[in-house]
Amino acid sequence: ISVLGEDTRRHGDRIRRRIGYAPEHECLPPELTAADLVRHLAELRGLSRADAIRRASEVLFAVGLEEERSRVIGSFSLGMRQRVKLAQALVHAPELIILDEPTNGLDPEGIHEMRETIRELHSGLGLTILLSSHLLSEIDQLCSRIAVLNQGRKVFRSEEHTLNSSHIT
Repeated sequence: ISVLGEDTRRHGDRIRRRIGYAPEHECLPPELTAADLVRHLAELRGLSRADAIRRASEVLFAVGLEEERSRVIGSFSLGMRQRVKLAQALVHAPELIILDEPTNGLDPEGIHEMRETIRELHSGLGLTILLSSHLLSEIDQLCSRIAVLNQGRKVFRSEEHTLNSSHIT
């Protein structure tokens, strides 16, 4: 497997430094503030403390949490927690971000806002985004290229967005 043009067997550590990941499942420590968590994860990614503080502020602003950054995560709505996961995936300025079910559990307004944020990250910042979702409406609205997996095997792939129900069995 090649990721970002590099062999995963030989350059796994280097590839992981170039990727950001926002998981589907709840994984955020409720007692930390958004700013503290994102800053800490930036430092773990190798940023100096000053750079980590600056980048945490920038990405929390980018995902719409600038005014909430000092609140503890445990007091956040599900949509806000999804945005914290997105911010931590972005903090080290990766070339590729992987979003696993980014609108999972969100209400219609939250889904719309998250989709707009994802669009802006791609078009405004030029980020490559790998989106994992079982929602065809999500794929239809956000993806330009599609791969469908069934039990870990690729069953469909398009270079241009051409998904319709006849492709899925």
